[in-house]
Amino acid sequence: MILATGPVRVVLLNAGKYEHADVELDRSLHLAGPNNIGKTTLVNTLQFLYIDDARAMHFADKSLDETRRYYFPGLHSYVLFECLCRDRRFRVVGLRGLGPAKAYAWERFVVDGPYALDDYVDAGSQRLREPEEVLARLALKGYRALEPRELRAALIGDGIDNLPPLGLLPLRNRGDYDRFRTLFGNLLRLAHLRQEDLKHLFVDAHAADFRQPEIRLAADFAQPYRTVQRQKREVDALTEIEADALLYLQRAAR
Repeated sequence: MILATGPVRVVLLNAGKYEHADVELDRSLHLAGPNNIGKTTLVNTLQFLYIDDARAMHFADKSLDETRRYYFPGLHSYVLFECLCRDRRFRVVGLRGLGPAKAYAWERFVVDGPYALDDYVDAGSQRLREPEEVLARLALKGYRALEPRELRAALIGDGIDNLPPLGLLPLRNRGDYDRFRTLFGNLLRLAHLRQEDLKHLFVDAHAADFRQPEIRLAADFAQPYRTVQRQKREVDALTEIEADALLYLQRAAR
């Protein structure tokens, strides 16, 4: 099976409700289970991969500060995405918690190669490695911290400052990313959208395909309207003489 470009695995270590979650994404996935076991937690992690600005993320009723504490409670917290990139190479895009001393912030990074549990968990003790040890191991794989603007460029495939061209978003124009970010974020919270918001969401998503932003009925349909009105008058005229025409035909047939 030929894999499509994109994330093929998501891993959570000491993040959200999970001590260790490892989910393959290379085929359709259905999450089932009781409430409050972490289904939404898992789905919402995709925002960490695709959305550059944390202020544009949505995590149900959690504020940004609460989200940080929830997903990254300590220095041993990780959210990791194994991705097949545009150049057909595997890379890991990850986030690591910076701990309470830094307000539970995270650092986003990228390393070369497929995901390896051994980089984060000691095989013997089955414990998470210390952050310094993890960083040392990842440094051998080209560890590179990613700023928000760098993530955006890498996702689109515009390599800047020697960033790996992830190319996970096949956008036609650079400016399309903002539209994608809005669309993706809202799709994750469809249950909370009003009908009017949903309508504007689809209109904005296809704005570039519209030749004009509004429909001008008078200008665009004046000629077809006049044609229909003329045909209606002709039909009305024929209807008025229908009885006389039938009488004439009956007499002519005698």
